[in-house]
Amino acid sequence: MSHELPFHLLARPRGASTSAFTADIVRGHAKSVVKSFLEQHSQELERDGPGLADLLTSAGRDLDYETAWHPAFGGLHAGLHESDPEVALRATVVALRLHEQGAQGHWSAQLPGDVPTRFGRWVMPAASHLDVHVTADLASFEGADPEGGRAFEYAFDRTDRGWLPRDDAPESLPYTNSTGAPLTVWRFRELWASELEHVASQVADEESELMAERGQRGLHVLAEQAPDYFDWVRHVVQIVVPWRIWSEDRPTGSSSTNLAPGLVGLGNHDHPTSVADSLVHEASHQYFYVALRLGGVDDGTDESLHMNPFLKRERPVHMLLLTYHAFANVLLCCRTLQTAPQADGPYLKRRIPELEHGLAVIERGLSSTRSLTPLGRALFDDLRSQLRAT
Repeated sequence: MSHELPFHLLARPRGASTSAFTADIVRGHAKSVVKSFLEQHSQELERDGPGLADLLTSAGRDLDYETAWHPAFGGLHAGLHESDPEVALRATVVALRLHEQGAQGHWSAQLPGDVPTRFGRWVMPAASHLDVHVTADLASFEGADPEGGRAFEYAFDRTDRGWLPRDDAPESLPYTNSTGAPLTVWRFRELWASELEHVASQVADEESELMAERGQRGLHVLAEQAPDYFDWVRHVVQIVVPWRIWSEDRPTGSSSTNLAPGLVGLGNHDHPTSVADSLVHEASHQYFYVALRLGGVDDGTDESLHMNPFLKRERPVHMLLLTYHAFANVLLCCRTLQTAPQADGPYLKRRIPELEHGLAVIERGLSSTRSLTPLGRALFDDLRSQLRAT
């Protein structure tokens, strides 16, 4: 890891510079993951997914950010161990993502029969075998059940609005793009992989159809009142998962994971400023996960625990910095929102002092340690300076 890299660009919004630096890191990491996955699982893919290795090899040489920043590539990363039982399924999910973005190819895969597959926002029924043929203008999918009978057959045409079903349409996931930042909603059954268990643990599907619009209302708050943070969020968040609501407190819980790029769990309620708060928080985690692709944020020499007042528990240094990075961005965003004529005054009047108090406690912990790496120090110092400046 070079100490000359502009680590501070991942601390908070800086427009095109942050986006370009993020994209470079993601592309390089995804190419490395594809290469390692193929080297490690070539025999399994030859047996269970004829044609998949060729597609991933070809497309993996020239990945763009929009394709690679997706949970499919997090699943591929999670599969980098010898005993992974879901090699063909992980490769299938990545192949479908590549086809969504325009890659062509023909392959088949033997799958566990209880996992549905997705093509964009379209959900196809569970099948044990999948045969896929994609050209520049047509994508066809045939699924077989465990007994060898036909489970489904779908065709999609490529249009200026993306891939659209030709005849019979499979189930469509909730989706909206009213702010120019598209959001697709995944439900519990879309979170099939073990690395998504933490996000899946609080899912409530009952009102999943409302989640996309509620997320868009949160994005609208940012677009109108804090445009820098609107861009910060939309560059890394494309998929939302509806979390159950436990109380009337706002914000409610939210979640993300390093192995699910672009996906966040959000409390499924209709309080736009609180949703905007949670979107900034989880987007900040996504940038932190990007930073971790460059190396660690602490060197492991500080084994002590430090108080995290937001969780009311003690945490190691790297987790303390993760929290500081997210809540510092939320505070900076809330301070910007406070200046807008249409600001949610009562919410911000309560939220800002709460954030300032908690961050002051965390700052003391981070200031006392000497274990932060140049990467970790850059994130901390930049945010601390900006909080004081505002």
